[in-house]
Amino acid sequence: MLIVQIANLVHQTSGGISRTMTELRNEYRALGHQVVVITPSDQFADHTDENGVRRIQLKAPKVLGWGGYRLIWRRRQLKKLFIQIVPDVIENHDQTTLWWLGDFAQKIGAQSFVFSHESLSHLLTSHLKNSWLANRLADNHHKRIAHGTQNFLCASHFAALELERIGIKPIKISLGVDHTQFGSNQEIQNLTHQFHGRNHTVALVGRLSPEKNPQLAIEAMRKMCELRGDIQLVVIGDGPLRQKLSQQSLGLPITFLGHIADREIIASILRKSFCTLNLGDRETFSLSTLESLASGTPAIVAKSGASREILASGCGVATSLTPICIADAIETLLLQDQNMAQICCQERARQFTWEKTATTLLQSYQNVEFDDHKKVLHDTFTFGQVA
Repeated sequence: MLIVQIANLVHQTSGGISRTMTELRNEYRALGHQVVVITPSDQFADHTDENGVRRIQLKAPKVLGWGGYRLIWRRRQLKKLFIQIVPDVIENHDQTTLWWLGDFAQKIGAQSFVFSHESLSHLLTSHLKNSWLANRLADNHHKRIAHGTQNFLCASHFAALELERIGIKPIKISLGVDHTQFGSNQEIQNLTHQFHGRNHTVALVGRLSPEKNPQLAIEAMRKMCELRGDIQLVVIGDGPLRQKLSQQSLGLPITFLGHIADREIIASILRKSFCTLNLGDRETFSLSTLESLASGTPAIVAKSGASREILASGCGVATSLTPICIADAIETLLLQDQNMAQICCQERARQFTWEKTATTLLQSYQNVEFDDHKKVLHDTFTFGQVA
C-alpha cells in the first residue's frame, strides 16, 4: 500500500504533529508499505531518505503571524503531484487548510483520512471570544470536510466531541511513545550545570506559543519561589513567545534551553525532573505528557483538553489554569513517593505504543478496496522519482 502523509503546519521546531508523522511512517515502512511525505519548505526538494521514505518539500510562503509556519496554497500543484504518485491512502494531518483533499481523493480513486490534531471549536473560541459562533463555524467546516470523507481520526474523547456533535463517528485511536528512548536509565552527563542548581526540577516541554499557555508556568514558579527556595523550572522548546517569556521570568530560577533536536537529551531531563507541566487546554492528545510518563515522571496538565485522559491514578494532576492551582499541584507532587510515582507512570505509559497505533490505522486503511485500473497505474510509478 502507498500512503501519502501531508501537512502544512509543521517545521523543524514543531512537536506533536511532526513526531506523530515520523513515528507512523517508521512503523508503516517496517511493515512493508511505501510512504511519501509532503510538507512545505523555503525551496523545492524531492529525495528518498535512508529509511526508504520519499520526502517532497514544496516551496511555500511563510504566513505572517503564524510563528514561522509555511502554507502550501497552490492546489493545482498538489493535484498534479497526487495524480503522479497515485496513492492508496492520503493521510491528511491538516484539517484546516487542506480540507478539500477528501473530495479530490475520491476523484483519483484514493481514500482520505483526516487527523484531528486540534479542536477547531476551542481554537476559534480563543480568537473570536464567542463559543456559540465558534461552534457553528467549526460544525460547518467539519460538514464541508465530510462531503469528501467521513474518515476522521481522533486520539482522544476530547477530540471526538466536536465531530460527534454533528453526527460524525470518528475512528478512535491512541498515539504512542518510544519506550526504549524514554524508558531507559541512560543519563546525559554535564547537563544539569546549565540549570540553577536547586534540588527539585520542573520541566516544561513544548512549543512556546499562546495555545500552550506557557506564561502560566512562569507565574506558578513565581508563587512557588515565594514559599520555598529549592525548586527550578527548565523549559525545552521555542516559539513566538520565547522573548516575552524570558523577560517575564527575570529573577526567577528558570532556564530556557530552546529547541532540542536530540531526543536522548530531552528524555534525560525528564528523568531528572520530579514533574512536568503541560498547560495547553486545547490538546487533542499530548505526546509530551505521554513521554513524561514513559520517563517515570508525573505530569501536571490542564483540566480541559485531552491530556487528562492520559493520566491514571498516581501519574499526575489535572488542574485549573491559574498560577495558584498549578503551584498547589506542584506542591502535591513534591509530597508524593517518587519511586511509587515512577512505577505508576511507566505502567500507564506501556499501554501506548506506536506499533499499536500503526496497526489500528492500517486495519482501517486496508478495509478499502481499490479498483484494478488504479493498481495498474501504481505499477507505472517509479518510487522516488522527481515530481
